[in-house]
Amino acid sequence: MMPALMRERLDEFGIDYAIVYPTSGLGLPQVPDETERRADALDDVNPAQFDDEGLLSYAHQYVPGEFADEMQQRARRGNAISHMQPPAEGLDEFSACGFTDSESLVRQFVDGFYFGCEADDPINAWAFKREHLPHQVQLKTLFGSDIGHFDVQDMAGVVPEAYELVERDLITSGDFRSFVFSNAVEFLSTNNRAFFEGTLLEQAVSAR
Repeated sequence: MMPALMRERLDEFGIDYAIVYPTSGLGLPQVPDETERRADALDDVNPAQFDDEGLLSYAHQYVPGEFADEMQQRARRGNAISHMQPPAEGLDEFSACGFTDSESLVRQFVDGFYFGCEADDPINAWAFKREHLPHQVQLKTLFGSDIGHFDVQDMAGVVPEAYELVERDLITSGDFRSFVFSNAVEFLSTNNRAFFEGTLLEQAVSAR
């Protein structure tokens, strides 16, 4: 019910669309070394550099005759892969995103993303461990209430269970406030400053 209700109210939030990730989505900003998966490395696997003659010479040396003959016939018909051309706009599919380095990529997941998390999931603490995240960022988590879950026998225990992260020194009380309150307020009111007007939370939001 809640995802459907949220979708209906996206316009009120000032949001065009939202993506729902599981808690594992917190691992998205883990960017590999900048020397890997770079654009110029694609040259090593460029189909235009495929060596038909070299492959055939190996085939005649090590492959049974009938298979080598079949490969020879296919080579005469032409290798479609070797004639493929790169797109006119270039090979960098991320160029339109404006990434200049790994930090600018990571910022995409910090400034524009909010991660809905299970209330009592200890993995939530990752979002606040700057020392373990690329470029020491902090992710914006949203408290996902477990009240509607079938295994919740006492609704009053949901928030205290989430607070166990503080009691176990996994996050600070300030982190917990961001998790259950501040991040949600920012998410809901950034594009609609009047979102909480007339609600029970109006004063608390104004005072934060």
